[in-house]
Amino acid sequence: MRMLEHHLLAPLLTVSHEDLMSGMAIYARNERLGAFDSVLVAAATRHGASAIVSADQGFSSGVDLRHVIPDAEGVAGLLN
Repeated sequence: MRMLEHHLLAPLLTVSHEDLMSGMAIYARNERLGAFDSVLVAAATRHGASAIVSADQGFSSGVDLRHVIPDAEGVAGLLN
């Protein structure tokens, strides 16, 4: 069971001081994202993510990641 739990949560990102500082810069220039989401964008970008999957419309503008809505169309687009 422990191995299954680890597999379901992997991969988890480690947030660095650099991510925190970059995230706060994103937060300062994007009024639609909260502080936590801004740090998430910074960490995901540093780790090479090409998209962020979220129903939160705040990710749809002002970030350098493609925003994917987790509906049937969005998920299908990720699988193609």
